[in-house]
Amino acid sequence: MSKIAKEIDTDIIRKLLGFTKKYSLWFSLAIAALVISTAAELALPVILQRSIDRNIMARWTWIDSGELESLSQVKESVTLPGPDGKTFLLSSDLKGLGSGRRLLLQQEGKLALEDWYVFSTSELSRSITEETGRSASTLLLFSEGDEDFGALTRDDLESLDRDTYRAVRKADADGLKSRVIQYFVLMILVMFLTFLQIIAMAWTSQGVMKDIRLKMFDHIMHQSLSFL
Repeated sequence: MSKIAKEIDTDIIRKLLGFTKKYSLWFSLAIAALVISTAAELALPVILQRSIDRNIMARWTWIDSGELESLSQVKESVTLPGPDGKTFLLSSDLKGLGSGRRLLLQQEGKLALEDWYVFSTSELSRSITEETGRSASTLLLFSEGDEDFGALTRDDLESLDRDTYRAVRKADADGLKSRVIQYFVLMILVMFLTFLQIIAMAWTSQGVMKDIRLKMFDHIMHQSLSFL
């Protein structure tokens, strides 16, 4: 046990905490603000990471459905069963897959060699879907539940004309806008809660110091003259 830990007097700590009872509301508010602001701060990089992986880069790949079940390196991810025994998932969710195993799966034709892009076709007009099919030779169409999806290589995606490209990636644009709003709302919340925490702790600490001084003054004033 360290020297500092040995010198901590729990009785003194308990007596000091006793002074906070009078300011329990402010003290509780400061603790709550600290907990919530910390959780919000931890959520910020998660939102940023998901914005990049799922909305900006949005790089998908496919892997043989049978191989997917045996991969312990795969994170929890959104997986979409595609045609021909393929399962689509975000490339970022395969980062834990070793380069040797990745190369072996690619040589066996069980893992995509190129980056893919997966999008929902349920909200696209028929003309946009047909135009995408004419421009993208690798387009695959499949369904998952009640929703229809399309998948094509990133090279084919980049070759689409501007309007078709925007229509195909509309869900990413909408998702990015939503995450940007979430990010800034959380940032404002963190700043507000940090300010609230500072005010509450300052009010509590100043009040505790005032009470300690008053109690000490009262104790000294009521001492007998022999004390002097």
